[in-house]
Amino acid sequence: MTSDIDTRIEGLLREEEDIRRLNDGHGHEEPTFLAWRKRSEAALAEKLGADSELAKQLRSLTFFYSPLIWTDSTVVLASDHQRSFDRSLNTSLGILTAALGSGEVEEADNSGSLPVLIDQTDATADSDAPSVTVEVNTAQLRQLIAGSEELTPSERGDAIAAIPDDDEELDLERVDRLLSVAIKSKELLAGILGWVLANAHRLDF
Repeated sequence: MTSDIDTRIEGLLREEEDIRRLNDGHGHEEPTFLAWRKRSEAALAEKLGADSELAKQLRSLTFFYSPLIWTDSTVVLASDHQRSFDRSLNTSLGILTAALGSGEVEEADNSGSLPVLIDQTDATADSDAPSVTVEVNTAQLRQLIAGSEELTPSERGDAIAAIPDDDEELDLERVDRLLSVAIKSKELLAGILGWVLANAHRLDF
């Protein structure tokens, strides 16, 4: 059952370019986009539950620009809608990517906490402090970022997009994008640094 839903989500992600081409300033009204969004929300609700954090974030996205304050001189341009559409689409794709591979056990524990291992054997003569290693896999890192309240929707989408589907594709540019959001909170810092350090051997200097 889960594999069928994952296949649907993967299909939604493959439609990215088709949906992005609709972003002409009125893309949020296009039937093709509206159908894609409805299918995305349904797939996520079926996989993680309608009340899951990721599902709620997906439903809350706004793909058009709406000024906080309207006046007689307020003018909303197509370019304003295009920027909002692009940001929300990036976030949507990040959320869908984060949902892939998220098992029921991971979703049940929505606290955002990460496993931490304390290695007493690494204590040196100069310091009695044990080595602390944060272990977080790719799916958990995506969930952590997607659920962070310290990041804006755009930052969440960009950060998740910086995490490669294939760990071998990790490069310094992706690391730089991830580290730029790592300082937003201690939770993000620990999770992102832990994941980057675990994959640092893949980087080509």
